[in-house]
Amino acid sequence: AGPPVRFGPGAPPPLRAVSRGGGGAYGVFYDSMARAALDFGCELNNYHGLFASYQAECGDLDYYVLLGPRVRSVTARFSWLTGETLLPPRWSLGYSGSTMAFTDAPDAQRQLEAFLAECAARQVPLSSFQLSSGYSSSAAGRRHVFTWNSGKVPDPDGLAAAYAAAGVRLAANIKPCLLVDHPEYAACAAAALFVGASGAASAAAAGAPPSSGAVFWPSTPSAAAYSPERSMFWDADGSHLDFTNPAAAAWWQDRVAAALLRRGIVGTWNDNNEYAIEDEHALCHGFGRRVPLRLVRPLHALLMCQASWRAQRAHAPGERPWLISRSGMPGMQRYVQTWSGDNYTEWKTLRYNLWMGLGLGLSGCFNTGHDVGGFAGPPPPAEMLVRWVQSGVFHPRFTIHSWNAGGPPTSAWLHPGVAALVLDAIRFRYALIPYLYSLLRSARDECVPPLRPTWFDFEEDDRCWRPSDDFMCGPALLVANVLDAGERRRDVYLPQNGGRGWWDWHGGAWHPGGETLTLDAPLDRIPLLAAAGCCVPLADPEARSALDGGISRTVRVFPLPPDPAFDGVAAEACWVEDDGVSDAAQGAGTQLSVSVTARDGSLHVAAAAVWPESAWSCPLQTINVVLPPGEKRPVQSIAPAADLRLELVVGKRPHP
Repeated sequence: AGPPVRFGPGAPPPLRAVSRGGGGAYGVFYDSMARAALDFGCELNNYHGLFASYQAECGDLDYYVLLGPRVRSVTARFSWLTGETLLPPRWSLGYSGSTMAFTDAPDAQRQLEAFLAECAARQVPLSSFQLSSGYSSSAAGRRHVFTWNSGKVPDPDGLAAAYAAAGVRLAANIKPCLLVDHPEYAACAAAALFVGASGAASAAAAGAPPSSGAVFWPSTPSAAAYSPERSMFWDADGSHLDFTNPAAAAWWQDRVAAALLRRGIVGTWNDNNEYAIEDEHALCHGFGRRVPLRLVRPLHALLMCQASWRAQRAHAPGERPWLISRSGMPGMQRYVQTWSGDNYTEWKTLRYNLWMGLGLGLSGCFNTGHDVGGFAGPPPPAEMLVRWVQSGVFHPRFTIHSWNAGGPPTSAWLHPGVAALVLDAIRFRYALIPYLYSLLRSARDECVPPLRPTWFDFEEDDRCWRPSDDFMCGPALLVANVLDAGERRRDVYLPQNGGRGWWDWHGGAWHPGGETLTLDAPLDRIPLLAAAGCCVPLADPEARSALDGGISRTVRVFPLPPDPAFDGVAAEACWVEDDGVSDAAQGAGTQLSVSVTARDGSLHVAAAAVWPESAWSCPLQTINVVLPPGEKRPVQSIAPAADLRLELVVGKRPHP
């Protein structure tokens, strides 16, 4: 029991999924953009017992009922309803650096270039970097979107070129509010590009009731007809751009291109877009028909993302855009990845963020992550940083980002005593990229979240419905996070999976499902298990690029147990290798498969490939098939397909 969950500014319309065990599952999507409260069955009625309820502050009550029969079916239907997940460029799965400290510093460009050099010197792989908004601060310290502080960053083009030369892409933080002293504020106000204040709006629409759909914004704005809303935003009063006005969206796209993309910035970080406007009765253009802000508040974040996406598409046609957004609503997955917002550096945040991320996945936001190490608060202690990175490497968005009060920015080398452990975890992330990339393809094509609670895959197992910090990373990996200080042993429940069982990733031993194991969790690793019958493709262990990943793939194969029921059943991995950046490769690429079949007490290995006709040539030369040390059955046959064109090697050795 507990109070209702209330959804305020920036919160999306809620999706409520319910499982009835053997009776199936259903979901209810409340399609309202107003502030709302949802009671998850905590209210008691004397006649009907506990019941759930939903209440929106204003507007119509529209909702969709999504039938299962399983929760995964509800998630898939909701994702289909609200839009296909954007397949990002593969390099976005690499480590993305960020901190407010660099761009807030008076010598921002020097510090940013020093960080790039430090990563190279320490051999820390880095694929992208997210510039916080300090690069756009005025002489008075106020954030002015689409401007550059020439004192901090004297050569933005040179900065972007230096990062590009190192194979690192830059994204820049942008905000949808112009402070009143912004150099373009007056021009935007004169063009009526901001959300309108309620008083002026009422005067402009005198005699026209809100339901009439009267055109609100005149083609030639005047002081009597329009004035922008003004509310506190960061450092001063400002006005929010009205993305329901096509002219405002066009202005935004032009500035994204001119101020960022043409300077070599690759991506946009759409931030502070909750539209927490104090004027509850502010009015929006509504594409020519006025509408109160409170009815469409989160729509602005979605349209902001769409405008940024369109600018990036126009600038680099044929390439997959990379965008990040802090807020949005159902449908945002068509344009951006998101994260759980500004978190605080403490142990409980690791657990809170994990559960938030799993909830986002069930709600159709598949490309998500968290600020590893904590955004606000003190720098993370050494043990906390290691555990946070070890957990973060499984999330699609893997970013170490911080604004540490009175301390150094969080980095992979923050604590010299554990820097090697952090680096090992980051390198493991790069090894996982072929597998993670295949999960994002499945998210797009099959509407399946890459990260999900264990019950998502094993609904029939009642034990999986108990609260747990364990989660599935795709169908193959059971991740047992270590989220408490000093924990060096971890109880892990292995879901029942039809007798297939589970393999210990580190030790290579097989265990049956339905059991609870107590596994070692030394600081250099967390417990990780693989489902029998699955295979995991990995990049070269020393790969420093998320885009190519080397010339070989290691496929960790986890065979089915020696049970007559599994005789002739294959453990198989299918994945796609492509250029990782182009639109053309989204539906194409080299399709590779590896299978290991148990038959008559021995194993039979096969591999195949489908080579498309394209300008891109797959650089792979070798596939290394690796069996667990605990697998004792002999490999009787190795059968590469005639068109494989790759060397197929089978053996047993530790994970790279």
